[in-house]
Amino acid sequence: MPLNLNVVWQRLKIHSLHSDNYTIMMGALLKKGEDNLPWNVLLLRMSAIYGFIGAFLGSHMAGAGSYAFKPIHAHILVVGWLSLFAYSSYYRSYQVPKSSKLAFAHVWTAIIGSIGLTVGMWMYNLNPFNLPAGFTTVFYIVGGSTLLLSFFLFLLMTFKYSESKK
Repeated sequence: MPLNLNVVWQRLKIHSLHSDNYTIMMGALLKKGEDNLPWNVLLLRMSAIYGFIGAFLGSHMAGAGSYAFKPIHAHILVVGWLSLFAYSSYYRSYQVPKSSKLAFAHVWTAIIGSIGLTVGMWMYNLNPFNLPAGFTTVFYIVGGSTLLLSFFLFLLMTFKYSESKK
């Protein structure tokens, strides 16, 4: 089942006092007039966002002469850019039913896990907000565990949906 971001966006606007943040987030993923976003396109766009952030961090580190962000930079590029791009290619190349709950779980654990792992790693390693160590550790572990779950779900996907598109 492709994601209908307009429906998600409208529900978030109803339940949020800060709906402008969601407008910006959904606007970044949708083109004008687009309601349904296939899994491959959602993953491709998220991958492109990660690619830009990773390249920007690399450029910043080179210009600043500081490599404090090196592990975060590497994980943003590998987990965010490369993995999400590979998943996008899979959904573009193989027949996955639009209503697949396994695909839904895989896509969202991949997106949430990649964000959770990289933000958690940043908070754990650099602690820019001076948060308690227990919080940053748990955030990092939950993000990484969610990402690990997405890799396991992808493994299941490759065995369940292995017929290529014609």
